[in-house]
Amino acid sequence: MSTSHFDPELGSSRRASLDSFDSASEHSSLDSTTALVLIHDPDEAVEESPFDVSGDEEEEDDLGGAAAPALPPATVFLYLLSPYLKLGALLVPSHTLPLDWAVPTLVGFAVLSAFTRQVWFMLARYVRKAEMEDVVCDAFARGGGKEGRRRVIRALVRLATGVTRGLLAVVYLRASVDMLIPLTSPSFGLRRVGLTAALGVVTFPLAWAKSLAFRRVVYSTWLSVGAYVVWMGLETYAQVRGADTVDPSPRMGSLWQGITTIAFAFSTTTTLPLYASLKGTPRSITTASKHSLSFTLLSLLSVAVATGVMLPLVIAASSSNLQASDFPSTYVMAILKVVVLVSSIPALVITSPAVPMPLGMRRVSDVPFSKIIALLMVGLLSLVPEKAAYVMEDVLLVLMLLNALASPALVHIVTYQFKRPLSIVMPHTPALHRHRSSDSAFSHDELLQRKERTLQRRRLWRRVAWDVGVWVVLLPISGGGFTWAGGRILGAW
Repeated sequence: MSTSHFDPELGSSRRASLDSFDSASEHSSLDSTTALVLIHDPDEAVEESPFDVSGDEEEEDDLGGAAAPALPPATVFLYLLSPYLKLGALLVPSHTLPLDWAVPTLVGFAVLSAFTRQVWFMLARYVRKAEMEDVVCDAFARGGGKEGRRRVIRALVRLATGVTRGLLAVVYLRASVDMLIPLTSPSFGLRRVGLTAALGVVTFPLAWAKSLAFRRVVYSTWLSVGAYVVWMGLETYAQVRGADTVDPSPRMGSLWQGITTIAFAFSTTTTLPLYASLKGTPRSITTASKHSLSFTLLSLLSVAVATGVMLPLVIAASSSNLQASDFPSTYVMAILKVVVLVSSIPALVITSPAVPMPLGMRRVSDVPFSKIIALLMVGLLSLVPEKAAYVMEDVLLVLMLLNALASPALVHIVTYQFKRPLSIVMPHTPALHRHRSSDSAFSHDELLQRKERTLQRRRLWRRVAWDVGVWVVLLPISGGGFTWAGGRILGAW
């Protein structure tokens, strides 16, 4: 017999094809003489509650399970767009490239970001799960008897997610303080500690929210996007006029060059929860619903808008001949950049995995001790010496690019190249058809086989395109980038 696998256009087409054969599958499970036999993977064990960490509802809120509840499309678009308009976009004028390099680099990483977001999205539809840890577990620990491996993978993914978002908040806070220090009086003692504490006080009430659906979090995110657009307009105008705003920008680590800064600007970490939020089922994904196309369009639109608001600044910064000038005001530009970064910290704290806390402490009080500890850790780490800060910034850059580029490509390859999908087995023995009481069943099976072959041929180019795309992202792009980063750290170039 031969096996005809469903299309790995990442789940949706396979599920749709399977649904179209529903009645035939039920018949085949009872009639052993049918030409189509539906075979399930015997090693695939369905967990009772793959999202349940402890089984305790009180712990669920503390673990950040509701960080991305059901959200309207406009809010989902906001959270898809806002990560692009942060530190990387603010640093673009400080790491200028020649114009013939800058524009292709910007457009190229925008396309890569849209591509890898779609890979995460379709992987989530395929495994019908809404969290990255579940998608990774399905790729590396699917089936029964692997509970221990799944626990380790979940812990590692949660740790990597928490470290990445925590470092991102630390770098945002430290960069904000770096931009405010030149604007304060040198006579003010302990300027870094005082400014860090002041910004922490401003951030804490916003980070107190339980999820991204709270109005204060949504408003702070809109404020961040609006502040970036205003800053971008003023900065572009100044560049076109040939004016240097003398805008204080933070010094970054050795890996933060022109190309890597643009790559960092197009890296995000919250694709899967936002897809579940758009569907209104944040705990799992059960079907390829009508919202699937909506999410794809929102994702593409967010990438297009981000590219559109960054492109004028990239062109102006790459082609202008700067001269000292007092326009725009240095204070105004610095404050706008601080607003962009500081108003983004609450969403990072809310969506980060919670700091482990004793069960008794969680039950005694409703105070979110985990968030308090997380904010204190962010504030303290932002006060580290300059050399240590450079190391943190380089580590953050690597983690963000690993999550945005290499991880989805690797998970896709493992899921579709090394895992056995749901299959339809078509025996070639004509003897099975001799015992049929009528020709109608045989004709029906022939029709189903013909439909399946037509579906596979029609989607073949899509399978090839996605497979080639993820290998290109994993090997030449991610592999080459990390090789360059290693050589840069070692001083080879």
